[in-house]
Amino acid sequence: MEKHVIDIDENIAMDIEQLTNGGFSPLKTFMNFTELDNVLEKMRLPSGEVWSMPILFPKPKIEIKMGEPLILKFRGIEFARFVVEGEYSY
Repeated sequence: MEKHVIDIDENIAMDIEQLTNGGFSPLKTFMNFTELDNVLEKMRLPSGEVWSMPILFPKPKIEIKMGEPLILKFRGIEFARFVVEGEYSY
């Protein structure tokens, strides 16, 4: 399976830091469609907790399929890895 390497900016790096260190608790990953829809429509997570800010990973300019791993680099250093679970537009 091909691994895609993507350079990320400081804003995405900070979001990843907050997701991994508990700063965006109860979120542990970027939002999926259900979470995003609830936040935009009700300002709540599906669990009912108040949440007003979408936490999203922007679609890269390369083609990526679901299930493919991504390697994220920040300032030339590997910063994070994750697997694409879905893609959606709103």
